[in-house]
Amino acid sequence: MKSDWEEISEKIEQKEQAKLAKANNSKKLDNKVKNLAENVLERTSPDRISINDVTDLKSITDILNKIDEKHNNKNGNGVLPPLSTGKENIIENAVHVTYNAIKQDDGTVKHEKSISIEDIAKMTPEQVATLITDKEKMQNDENVDEII
Repeated sequence: MKSDWEEISEKIEQKEQAKLAKANNSKKLDNKVKNLAENVLERTSPDRISINDVTDLKSITDILNKIDEKHNNKNGNGVLPPLSTGKENIIENAVHVTYNAIKQDDGTVKHEKSISIEDIAKMTPEQVATLITDKEKMQNDENVDEII
């Protein structure tokens, strides 16, 4: 019989594999759409594919720009969206947060928060369950706010 921790770890691993597969499929689809859009641009002429007005050209350009933007905003595995303040507070209450000051090229200082993977690994199944439950409640509240 598996422990709660093993079951949680297994479920997390399954979700990560599903996300990776989805990301790979998304990347393949993006490449196909980009290739199609580029082919349309190459084949534009009165006897092949015509671009009748600025709207047609804008549509093709928008497709290419969105795909490029999507790929440029990812660092291989993708970039997670920023956490809301409420979600940050939930995590900060569950694990130790370290604040790092990073000097930027322009001389400004950027403050970043980080947590230790060891701190997460030391959490009990009950602490993990509480963290997940609190995060889900926060997400539900944010979803309700978006709807209203």
